Amino acid sequence: MKIFYLLLELACIAVTCVVSAIMYLKGEYNLSSLLILTSLISLTLWVKSNGLLEDKKITNDASPQEAH
Repeated sequence: MKIFYLLLELACIAVTCVVSAIMYLKGEYNLSSLLILTSLISLTLWVKSNGLLEDKKITNDASPQEAH
């Protein structure tokens, strides 16, 4: 069920981009720019909420070699 909601949110963001492109072609530049801004913010929040931007800690499992 989580995958369904994950893809549904992404589909809504894609629809917003398509509507923005249509509005741009019709000459509604202000509304188009508002929709693009909204979709960029939504996409950023979507990526952040799904853990795709989490900091991954890199651990070094190799022990340091002793100098002779």
